[in-house]
Amino acid sequence: MAAQPNTVTIAVVNGAAGIGKTALALTWAHRAKQHFPDGQLYVDLRGFGSQEPMTCSQALHGFLTSLGVAPEAVPTGPDAKAGLYRSLVHRRSLLVVLDNARDTEHVRALLPGSSTCVVIVTSRSRLDSLAAREGAHSLSLGLLDHTDAITLLERRAGRERVAEEPENAIELVGRCARLPLALSIAAARVANRPGARLAELVEELGDEDSRLDALDLGDVDLDLRVVFSWSYRALSPTDQTAFRLLGLHVGPDISDLAAASLFGVSLPECRRQLGRLAAAHLVEEHLPRRFRMHDLLRTYAAELAAADDHANRAAAGRLLDHYLHSSWAAERCLYAYRDPVRLPQHEPGAVVATVTTYAEAVAWFTAEHAVLLAATGQARAQGFHQHAWLLPWSLVTYYDRLGHWLDEIRVLTTALESATEHGDELTLGRTLRYLGRAFTLVGEHQQAEEHYRRALAIAESLRDTESQARTHRGMSMLCQITKEYEEALAHGETAIKQFQQTGNKNGEARSLHTLARCQAELGSYEAALGHSREAIRLFRELSISDPQGEASAVDSYAYALHRLGHHHDAITHYEHALVLWRRLGNRFYEAGTLTRLGAAHRSGGNAQQANEVLLLALDIYQQLNHPDVELVRATLTA
Repeated sequence: MAAQPNTVTIAVVNGAAGIGKTALALTWAHRAKQHFPDGQLYVDLRGFGSQEPMTCSQALHGFLTSLGVAPEAVPTGPDAKAGLYRSLVHRRSLLVVLDNARDTEHVRALLPGSSTCVVIVTSRSRLDSLAAREGAHSLSLGLLDHTDAITLLERRAGRERVAEEPENAIELVGRCARLPLALSIAAARVANRPGARLAELVEELGDEDSRLDALDLGDVDLDLRVVFSWSYRALSPTDQTAFRLLGLHVGPDISDLAAASLFGVSLPECRRQLGRLAAAHLVEEHLPRRFRMHDLLRTYAAELAAADDHANRAAAGRLLDHYLHSSWAAERCLYAYRDPVRLPQHEPGAVVATVTTYAEAVAWFTAEHAVLLAATGQARAQGFHQHAWLLPWSLVTYYDRLGHWLDEIRVLTTALESATEHGDELTLGRTLRYLGRAFTLVGEHQQAEEHYRRALAIAESLRDTESQARTHRGMSMLCQITKEYEEALAHGETAIKQFQQTGNKNGEARSLHTLARCQAELGSYEAALGHSREAIRLFRELSISDPQGEASAVDSYAYALHRLGHHHDAITHYEHALVLWRRLGNRFYEAGTLTRLGAAHRSGGNAQQANEVLLLALDIYQQLNHPDVELVRATLTA
């Protein structure tokens, strides 16, 4: 770092507590000492710590005596001290290290006015105004990457110890959140106990309730709670509340809309609060309008929040309401014909995302689905039982289309537990039906049948014709997969009649194309063509389009054409279905259509084209880890 002409060069090294700001500054200062023949000045301003912050006047007194001014000759007034300091350093080649500054005003009087000097400032705050007014260069330190974290562990605990337990070393790095201070503390614990194994410390750090206890060496500067508290105490009371509430959030990150619901404030005020927390390095805006904190800070925030159960429950309720109502707004954009649901009124202060298009819905679910997984578990654990089944229900279409079936089964299992304990029969039956479909898609056919049969029994006992129809349609699809085509046909015909009774044209159309596939498998190709055409007609007459239903019907029509030997027409219709699947982003159904398109190309004598589309299908099934990958691989081999 070289001083620029006519101005002092200032570098601000900022970052979270324990990130290694001081170590970096001092290491660089040591390596660069030959560039500063007139020496170096260093002061710990104690901006964050157990002691009172050092005043600028106190720091200037120390600098002046270091520069050779006799103590009795040091001026008493701060302005006189600053003036003498600047005159003494003028044209000297000095490095000035201002460590642990609280804010910009904490360092302004300590900046030399000479372009021959270089200043390094370290702070937990970003000191943006120093960059704006003084042209300071800013370097924000983040958590160590995995390789550097392992290197630090090896250096402090010993390379041999790490080499003996490589998997535990990786786990230990994760439990320490790749935070240099935490890793140093953990390494010291291992190094000071020659017989200790990394596995023991990994196990100790596995309990989030006591994780911070395990990272306490008994020294104030080596107790993470204390170190974190110095940043926390520097916040305003309002921002302290916001930080504590973030400890209640269980997902990997949080949007500004969700945070506004959690805090119970307007979106503009929430953004200002998050901005201040980010400036203090207590949260990180890792994506636009999405924030996160590392696990150790989250644990600290959760500990602080634990003292106020009433406020916590109210905040958790607002947060879950945000996710519930936003999720269903997005779900309705994905599939307008989902069986209707009545949502509870959301709490005042909950902010609902505005989702109005299919693309917006996919983007919202993509950003939030990991959070929604965690929120479902939180709802169940904290007794928000309606949320615990309504949230998973809202995810069904997205998970189906993107192939996240194991996640779907996970959240629906949580929903089933809550529905069994606290829901009515209708809630239980609907959850069982969704699970039946999810198990069908992952190839767990026995599980699927058991859940469908329980769902059907409940629907019949309630005389709920609509639920019966939806369940029969699901069972028809399952029986097709297990090649029980006669039973599939019976379920499909029943579903059509029941949807006609309820006036559900979309359900009728979907059941018609399911029936058409059964008829094609049984050799009734003309009947299959007729039912597929009728399904396509119904889909195109719906007041709101259902591209997934239409794509399935077109695929069924193409399948019947293929079986009748009309390969060219079948290929044309399969390609139209592919356009619809790709527009929806439905990889699983795209792969199925590609597989059948490959068969049509092969039957038409175009083996090269058949192989090309089958390879595309194989790639998708491999990405989805779906058992049909073996069928496609066998077809390619044959």
